[in-house]
Amino acid sequence: MLKSALITFALVVGLVVHAVDEKVLELQALAMLTGGEQTAKKAHRTITRYRVYLDRVEAKLNRGVDEEKARRGSLYRQLHMSELAMSLPPQKRAVIWRLTHRTLDLEAYIASGGEPDRTTSDQRMDELVVLGSIFDQMPMDPAEFSVKDIRVMRSERKVANELYRSGRYDEAYPLLLNLAKRGFKDSQSRLAYVLFNGTENVEKSNLRALGWLGSAAYGDTEPNFRILFKRYMDEVPDDVRSTVDQIVNDYQQSFAFDDQQHCSTEHRYAYGIVKRTYCRFKLEAIAEACESGLGGGQCWAHAVNVTR
Repeated sequence: MLKSALITFALVVGLVVHAVDEKVLELQALAMLTGGEQTAKKAHRTITRYRVYLDRVEAKLNRGVDEEKARRGSLYRQLHMSELAMSLPPQKRAVIWRLTHRTLDLEAYIASGGEPDRTTSDQRMDELVVLGSIFDQMPMDPAEFSVKDIRVMRSERKVANELYRSGRYDEAYPLLLNLAKRGFKDSQSRLAYVLFNGTENVEKSNLRALGWLGSAAYGDTEPNFRILFKRYMDEVPDDVRSTVDQIVNDYQQSFAFDDQQHCSTEHRYAYGIVKRTYCRFKLEAIAEACESGLGGGQCWAHAVNVTR
């Protein structure tokens, strides 16, 4: 019995040592990928939590659960993995995918100084971007949003805006499009800019751009969107004005969601300095008011559409 216990102890110790070694190597590799020790630690936490999500999905699939249902849930773990992936160029995303799935030769990668492996191509690396899977779980109509839905999409909006500001318009485009369809006015305006100019993979379309900009400028919105929209509409030739007006009207009716919007300069981001109009969904504004007031930060708004 003593011999059996010693063998068991040795196996357990071996597994622990291996896990520690693997973590150290992963942190070194991530530091090369992300550019620093602190960012590597944050990335490792994200990957570790995402692995837990993947293990749960696999367990559900083994029980015969439909794949679509098995992959639902754990939105924030998917979202954080998405943010990590989208912060990196495609070649580095492939490395992150292999590291996440433990198919990356960590020692060889570190010894190479972080050189990308150009001999292999991971077709599934888009799994880490998870744009589709996140938005597939989101309603199209803001009347069906929960507070959690809005906050998840705000996080995706942050990723979209960072990509947009860095000029990575092709990567920002699918995010902006999904957000624009759900009534995010600043995303509609930025989507219009991408469409006005076109990219390598996004066809230039002045009509679609005017439609989205018209939606951003409609109803309760930021004054700058109205000014920009008017400037562009003033340049539309008279012989096509009626066609453009109809297209803009269709976009406004489909995507402006004015009854769900609340725009104001009175918000927690102003801090008493130069105030900027900030548009929120009404449910979101109510929830924020609850959280900043009495009553423990919760009210009826937090229970809306949570049991869809």
